[in-house]
Amino acid sequence: YMKKKIDQYEGFLGSVEKKFLRKYKLSINELLSDLERDGLLYHKFTKDQINRIFKLIRTSNIPLQLYNNFNKIITFDKEQTKKNVESLKAMGLRVDTIAEQYLAVLCHSYQVLSERLKLHLVTIIDFSKLDLENAHKKSLGMCIGKLKVKYPNNSFLQYLNTKIRNAVTHYSYFFEKGAIKLCDGYFGPTEEMTLKEFVEEARYLNVLTEGFFIIYMDKYYPEIPLILDR
Repeated sequence: YMKKKIDQYEGFLGSVEKKFLRKYKLSINELLSDLERDGLLYHKFTKDQINRIFKLIRTSNIPLQLYNNFNKIITFDKEQTKKNVESLKAMGLRVDTIAEQYLAVLCHSYQVLSERLKLHLVTIIDFSKLDLENAHKKSLGMCIGKLKVKYPNNSFLQYLNTKIRNAVTHYSYFFEKGAIKLCDGYFGPTEEMTLKEFVEEARYLNVLTEGFFIIYMDKYYPEIPLILDR
């Protein structure tokens, strides 16, 4: 018996992320089955194409590594964090805006995850049959919107929120009093999230992005081992 890659992935997750993934695993599987039934799914890639996909995934892993490295500097231990920051200062790095730098890296990692999810979707789904040509040049919101129209009852699709991504991608956000303000342009309406909520959303997006692709690989390429850059 070959253990499924999604089960291996779950083994790396904390209890909160594991519970969240299990909530959406069925709907991801259902979406893939529905796409295949409706002739909208690509699942016959060459070995070279699969290798290219993994190379691109590794590229987008680098910004996530940057965020993880930052988490080793900014810790729950205030004294240790202070020592870490002083070490950076001694190296000649600017540290007076270290908190803002950390939040900027967090936002960038969220953007990277969104783009990775979009790349997964446009690579394996034939959006031209959903009246969306050149989907790789369109926004994630447009892609998800087309899928929601086709499959309105799919909970995985319904969860995906592109409002955060739009503000983060266009740098129309700012931080204020422990919150992130997501703006519609410079002077448009704003939505507010606490930083704790934003961090949780980023973690959940990571789980769903990875989970979606791993379940796809389990379904159509079970012989390929799980490749994770943790």
